[in-house]
Parts: sequence; structure tokens; C-alpha cells
Amino acid sequence: MGGKVLAIIGARLNSSRLPNKQLLDLSGEPMIARIVARLEKTPAIDQIMLATTEDEFNQPLINLANSSGINVFAFAGDVNDLMGRIDAVVRQENPEIIIYICGDSPLINPETLDGLITALQSDDVAEVAHFNPAPEGKSYIHEGFDIYRRSFWDKMMALAEEPFEREHVGAVYHALHKLAPNAIATFVEETVFSDIQHRISVDTPSDYAFMQRLYTSWYEENAANSIVSLKWVIEQLLNNPDLVAMNQNVHQKTILEKSAAITILTQTSPETGLGHFSRMINLAHDLQNHISAGVHLLIYGEKFDHPALKHLPHTFIDDNFDIDAALSKRDVFIFDIKNDFCNIQKHINFAKENDVLAIAIDDGATDGKFDLNNIDLYFIPSVFVPDALSKSLADKALWGINCMLLPNLTARTTPEKIKNIIILTGGSDPTGLGNTLPQFIDETLGGDVEITWVEGPYARVPNIPKKPNLKWQVWQNPENLAQKLKDFDLAITAFGISFFECLKSGVPTIVFDEIGAATSGEWQYLQDQKLGLTAASAVDAVKTAANCTQDPTSLFSIAEKAKHELQTSGGIALAERIKHMLEEKA
Repeated sequence: MGGKVLAIIGARLNSSRLPNKQLLDLSGEPMIARIVARLEKTPAIDQIMLATTEDEFNQPLINLANSSGINVFAFAGDVNDLMGRIDAVVRQENPEIIIYICGDSPLINPETLDGLITALQSDDVAEVAHFNPAPEGKSYIHEGFDIYRRSFWDKMMALAEEPFEREHVGAVYHALHKLAPNAIATFVEETVFSDIQHRISVDTPSDYAFMQRLYTSWYEENAANSIVSLKWVIEQLLNNPDLVAMNQNVHQKTILEKSAAITILTQTSPETGLGHFSRMINLAHDLQNHISAGVHLLIYGEKFDHPALKHLPHTFIDDNFDIDAALSKRDVFIFDIKNDFCNIQKHINFAKENDVLAIAIDDGATDGKFDLNNIDLYFIPSVFVPDALSKSLADKALWGINCMLLPNLTARTTPEKIKNIIILTGGSDPTGLGNTLPQFIDETLGGDVEITWVEGPYARVPNIPKKPNLKWQVWQNPENLAQKLKDFDLAITAFGISFFECLKSGVPTIVFDEIGAATSGEWQYLQDQKLGLTAASAVDAVKTAANCTQDPTSLFSIAEKAKHELQTSGGIALAERIKHMLEEKA
């Protein structure tokens, strides 16, 4: 049976987890252009149409399409009525076969699409096209498209009445089974596409980082007019566990699942440092990835650039910002602050009055900042909590080694010897270690070790010796620092989130606490449990490192233990607890 074959790409820019994702760059081109290029490589497709809406927030997408020669249809209806939007295009263009394409799937395989379309065209009775069953226990990696004959599309439209049925293309068929096609055309897919199952859609910043890495790697070795081979992607995934880890924890939201709307309040400054901010970035990613939450971060402090904020909805706020207004119509309010700059109790009370869950993140020292009775959950990313506090909180608290709010990190194997050392003095280096410690390191550590000094965003430039004995490099506020830790054989670090990131990465670590950031209970716990070597000062930490470079055996053994202790994600544990609390409240 002949007739037009129309590919319709559904796209909107108001995604709660990754706004403007269709415009994000993939090796020099926006993602939507990369998707169109792949569809243009599919011979059986006669026409490609981008379907968005007239909403002002989608205007940049419409403008891009118009300037790039992409056919675009701007729907006048509700942005959430995806079935209605696609049907408007169908009625305008009158195709025989409809291929619906998700606007966040830049690895659709043209040969696979062509095979499915051809199979449907060759069967006059069939109304949809599916793959043959994958080998036992496996599934195909493909995501982001569906193929229907017009007759079946019209049947689905007639049955799609509920909001969630209109929001998801084909939900009445795939998920709710309200109807079945007259017959199904089968396409025999190559088994290579079932060799690994992994996300190849872009819904979160983690997904985007994964896709960006793939596209960058491909075009470093291949022509600009080529498209990224899905078979090559599978090969990369099979041989690179770091690549797999980038977005393996992202949860695919089901059609009946509601995204929780979460506001996080935190702060940062030269005085408060980056600890609270960093762990809230990690938590935001876990909430996005694990329970599909829409997260907005409020940051009290002077605006600054940070790589993690590029694709995370956020607002820098000052004393005039209306925090209560930002909590209106939200499901959860999470706050992690070092000092009470905003009368936090007022906002907790507002949350309670408006049926918003209030969750406090703290190190166990409340200092009278808020009324524990009004807190729905007290999450303490600390290895130690005083008995009096734990008893007063009862079942309203989570704390311990498995509550550390750390990023998803791939751990290294134990090194054979110490060749390179990383120095981490904190985001602001509050005691000015950069002035004197480099000279002491250069004089104390022998051999051919290489030193990497990390200069935080609020820290001064370190005073590196002009004629050093050792090899030195300085990283200024590096992007994805936590992911780079596993490349080092030893870390010397101030107590804080970087210390626990080092441990989780399997890096042998010596920790010091010049400013008393750890409570006495936390410090005692570290000494008792031997997760790393503790030092009374930064100078003592360097002296300990000098001894370890000569005989690192015991330190390597400690690092192996710590690595296993920290494999549980505190962010995922908190995300699960929030999900449970919201379900109970519903």
C-alpha cells in the first residue's frame, strides 16, 4: 500500500528536568538538528515535521526551525496535549504512515526505522510495526519512536480522553491496552542492538553529559556530515564502564507518574564555602534522575559561574527575594544552609500551612535554627549524630555513612605506588594554605611524584615555588572535579565533601581539619573506622604523605575499605524517602 510516510518530532522547551534540551549543543549542532539529520538518512520517510506549540517559551525552537529549513508546526492548544498536537499535523498533512519521534532521542537508527517502515508498507493488513523478539533475557536498545498506520492512529485518538492519555503518544495502546491493531508487521532486527540495554534518550543533565561525550568522541574521529553510529555507541558502552555510569541511574518516568516539584534552598560565599552548595547540586541530580523530580535551586549569595549550574534550573537570590512565593504550588521544600540568613522558621511554617513537605539538611548542629516538630524529615549527611539529637528526632531522621550526598562516581582500582597527588584545601581555602603549604610540600615530598593543586572559586592563587623540586600543576575551579579524582594515587584534603568524594572514588586519602569543620564525634568516628588517615594539620598531612610514598601498603588497604563503605548513595536514599512520603500524603 502506498501513501505518504510522515515523521513527526514532538518537542517543547519547558521540560522540568532539563529545560531547552532540544536546543542544547551536540558537537556543534543543536540536538533537534541532529535528530532531523538522522531522519533525513531514512529513505522510506517522505516528510519530516517538527511539532511544538505557540507558547512563548517554545519560540526559540520555532525560530531555529525556520532559520534551519526544518518544517515546523506550532500548535495552538495545550502544551501537554501531545496527542492533539500530533493529530493536528496528521490532519494537515494526511499521511498514510505516521512515525512519531521523541524530540530527545538523538541516537535513533535510520536503518532500523527504514526496516520498520518497509515492513509496515509491505503488509496491507498491519496497522503497526514491531521488532521480532530479542534473544531471551534481552531487549533492544532502541528508544524514542513509534510507527502507526493512519487507520490505527485515528482509533487511538478516538480513545485518548484522560489527560495522561493525551500527554503520551500511544498510551492507550502501549500502556493501557485499550485497543489492539488488526495485525502487526514484524521487522527482524540485528541482534547487536540487544547486546546491551542502556538509556539513549536525554531527559536530565546526566543524560545530556552522556550524549555530549558520545557526540564529541565520534566527531573527533569521523566526518562532520556523518551521523553517530548506534553500533559504535554499543561498542563504547560494552568497553567503557565510566561511560555507562554517567546516566545508568536515571529513572524513566511512566505515563501515570507525576513529577514532584521540589525547591532547594542553599547558600554559598567565601565565608560559607561550597560544601552546602555542592551537596545540593548532587542531591538535585539524584532527585532528577531517580524519581523524575522537577528541581529548582535557590542559591543565596553572589552570582558566579559553575559548570554544574549550566543545565540545572536555578536562581541566585538576595535578601529581597520572596522565598515563600517560590514555594507556592511546590511539593517539597529542602533547605541546606549554614546560617539563618532568611528567618528559616517562617518559610518552614509557610510550607506546613501549604501542604509542602519540609526537609532539613544539616550536620547535626541545629543551633536553634528551626523547630524540629515542624520538620517532616531531618536528613543529616554525617557519620555521627549526638545521642540526644537522634533520640529527639526518632523516625524523622536519616543519618550515617550511607547518607553522604555525593555524586555518582566510578571507583579506581588500588594503585601500585604513589605517582600523583591532588591537594584540596576547600572552595575558599579559609586559612590561606595556598600561601605557604606549596613550598612545604615541595621541600617535604621526595621522588618523582607530581602535584596537582586545586584552586577553589573563592581561593587565592597558590604560591607555587618558582624553582620547584617536584612537578606542579594548578587547576582553577575545574569542571567535573569529582569525576577526575580517580586519576590520582593520593589525596591530601580538608575535611568536607571532597574528602568523602575521594573515599568513594577509591583514592587513598589523608584528611586534615584546620577550621574545625568536623564535630568531635565525626573526627573520632573517622579515626576509629579508619576510612582515611587523619592528620592534626595540613602540615602533618604532608608529613604523613611523605611516609606513605615510601610504604603505602596500609593506606591502600584503608582506601579499599572506604571505597566499599561509600558505594550506597545518600541522594538516592533521600529520593526514595521523599517518594514514599509523597505517596503516603496523596
